[in-house]
Amino acid sequence: MTVNNLKLHEMQTQMNALAVDAAEKSGSKITGGIKAVSKAVGVDYATMKGFVFGTIKRPSERTVDRVRTFLRDNGDCQSVVEDPRDAKIDALLTEMAALEQTIKHKDQDREDLRLKFVDVQEQLERVQAQDPDFHEQYQVVHPENSYWMSHGDAFIEIYTTGRDWEDSAERNRVCTIPIPDTTMLCHQGQVPHIRVDKEDGSFDWIPDPDYVKISESDKGEVWEKPETVTSQGYTLPARSVLVETNEQFAVRRKQERAQNFALIADTAKAIEKMYRKCGGIPDTEVYVGLRVDVTGNVF
Repeated sequence: MTVNNLKLHEMQTQMNALAVDAAEKSGSKITGGIKAVSKAVGVDYATMKGFVFGTIKRPSERTVDRVRTFLRDNGDCQSVVEDPRDAKIDALLTEMAALEQTIKHKDQDREDLRLKFVDVQEQLERVQAQDPDFHEQYQVVHPENSYWMSHGDAFIEIYTTGRDWEDSAERNRVCTIPIPDTTMLCHQGQVPHIRVDKEDGSFDWIPDPDYVKISESDKGEVWEKPETVTSQGYTLPARSVLVETNEQFAVRRKQERAQNFALIADTAKAIEKMYRKCGGIPDTEVYVGLRVDVTGNVF
């Protein structure tokens, strides 16, 4: 039987037997035999492994031709006259391999230049970000506001991470929104003071005597100033104020802080929802966090 008459599965069977034989002679596993056979045939290990085990259902003509040639020269089959086209095919294959290698080198050179450009551009941006003339372009915090980036009651932090942000230690800041004081608008209630001038030219601040207490509860005392008419004829409407003790003010301040923190948390969630709705920042995951620096339990 000639090599040309062998069917694909017959060639696979013979190559399998040769691989087993080579493995036994070298005292290695079947993979070692396949490596030896692939080197002898002139094809890569992965291709020969697929050929021997039959996982490659349709091997290339090049692979089949090389296996045929190997079996003809090293197997038990009869030799046949070589096809004169084989030499031309081999020459063309060699030329193709050389062209592929040239293209690979050019692609690598292009990639090296691209990476170098990216690196230089990043260096330029880092230098520009430190230059006040470029602060607006890079959205750098103004020096007068830089203090609040590390001193405040809370911070909404927006940064990017890898695709699986929960497993990634990399966090690149996009921006930080500081909330300096969550109770800045909360002041202890008291009767307004008025200025009283003295004969010696000095003055004192005293509680407005026109305010009178009209009620009292666990939240404090309600003091009211009745409607009055000024010397110029203007009518001032009645005004009232809640007068609190230190303990009453502390309770109200704690309640307002909790409400404000709930508002801040909702804002952080809204920002994260916006990024998810809009698609975030390309090729990254956007994470919005809330950092609290207030001492004590604010909730």
